[in-house]
Amino acid sequence: MGITGTLLAPCLLVSTQRARRRFRNVRCVSRNAAPSLAELESLAEQVRRSRELGPARDDLEDLGYYSFDSYYTRGGGSRRGFCNWLLRDVLMVGRYPYCDPLGEFPSKEDGRRHLRRMLEIGISAFVCMQSEIPSPAPENLKAWPWEGVSLPEFQMPRRFLPYGPVVAEEAVSMGLETPRFFHCPVPDMHVPKEEQLMRPLACEGLGFGV
Repeated sequence: MGITGTLLAPCLLVSTQRARRRFRNVRCVSRNAAPSLAELESLAEQVRRSRELGPARDDLEDLGYYSFDSYYTRGGGSRRGFCNWLLRDVLMVGRYPYCDPLGEFPSKEDGRRHLRRMLEIGISAFVCMQSEIPSPAPENLKAWPWEGVSLPEFQMPRRFLPYGPVVAEEAVSMGLETPRFFHCPVPDMHVPKEEQLMRPLACEGLGFGV
């Protein structure tokens, strides 16, 4: 998925096995207080060493390094990406990965194709950070209205459709284990508190070891 103009996007996607392998020897900063700049720099250096990345990248505008080829075509013919890498081969970030209320939103076919791409590259966990919707986990489908979740306060006629069951269906058809789903909601247009930012990293099974 591609970053859509915010640092906290609706969805994080994690390659759990790679996360466990890459972060096994990384010591995380204390959660008892806000980390200092020196602690964050130290943690970043640990991550680089654990992933054998070498020195910090000087060219942070190298979009090709972070891009991921999964997109849908809007009405005018332009393309919009779903996601991009935040940590290459470990963590992705981006827009809602299926149908949503926004204008010129992806079709069900676009969304299914994108979710299949996620499975093909080894994404094994979805972390939803939206407070407007229930958990997208397949086992939580009954919590969703049958027609999806609307955003009437924004006068958007379309709806969020649950993607967990689609992921599960595609995983079965590909002979893969169904990814894990986590729901760590942050209200839209709000500045998240530290504990809200730490919650996704603390999800058991993601492999970050926070």
